[in-house]
Amino acid sequence: MADQTPPIQSLQAPQPLPPQPPIQAGRTNCHCAYCRIRALFGPVMIITVGVLFLIAQYSNSYGFGQLWPFLLIVAGIMKVAEAMASREGHPAS
Repeated sequence: MADQTPPIQSLQAPQPLPPQPPIQAGRTNCHCAYCRIRALFGPVMIITVGVLFLIAQYSNSYGFGQLWPFLLIVAGIMKVAEAMASREGHPAS
């Protein structure tokens, strides 16, 4: 009887997988104009508060109590810009 051994197959190293983006819980990286403007809202408000405190500190005629309405104005401008921004490329929800 002939020996029935299976033929030896050439062993090749497995192909490396392409790099995967890091997984973020419930967040996608969207780069549409709407999301970029929305992401700037917090930093712009913090900068505005800082500028208002700076003006109140170095001004003899203006205090923060008189300047706080500028926070509402800046927030409104940011919201209008957000509403007018294109959502082209925004992932479907």
